[in-house]
Amino acid sequence: MSIFTDLMNDRVTLIKENGQTFPDIVCIVSPNAVQTDDGDAPIEDGDYFERRLPNGVVEKYQVLHSGFTKGFAEIPDHYQCKVKKVTEIPRSMPPAKTVVNIRGHNARVNNNSTDNSVNTVHGAGADVFEAIANALREQLPEGISRTEALTLIAEMQKAKGTPSFGDLYLRFMGAMADHMTVIGPLLGPLATYLAIK
Repeated sequence: MSIFTDLMNDRVTLIKENGQTFPDIVCIVSPNAVQTDDGDAPIEDGDYFERRLPNGVVEKYQVLHSGFTKGFAEIPDHYQCKVKKVTEIPRSMPPAKTVVNIRGHNARVNNNSTDNSVNTVHGAGADVFEAIANALREQLPEGISRTEALTLIAEMQKAKGTPSFGDLYLRFMGAMADHMTVIGPLLGPLATYLAIK
């Protein structure tokens, strides 16, 4: 009997790797250790202790180091086992980062919510055609290529929203291949008409 015997008010079941059990081992259980004066218990590294709490919850501890100590004088053989509680709640991982890329008209994200928003989409206004025509007049010298480009812009403005707009757009882009710096900033709004049918 050791000086700690009176403090041993826990009872655990030893569970061996092969499934064999040894119930009612009197001990002291702390978060990282189980100490018992039962020197005859066959405790080995890798075994498990189960402790049933008064509320019915069962805690399970894995033996990391059995910690057997041979007794001397009035102190009996005993174990001071290093353990790890395996039934504790796992530490939460940091939340995964979510990247949401949103593109296009009326794009939206709702996360556990009701969407009451109203989106209004306006295509490129008629001013894009006028802006391109003005840029062509200001930056291209008079000649066949400027006249052809202005004619194609006028035809595209009339054909917007029809299937023929795509063909006119391609002809315009071919005619303007050498002059992209003039109309480059205006191509985005102009291209929106390709999707309108």
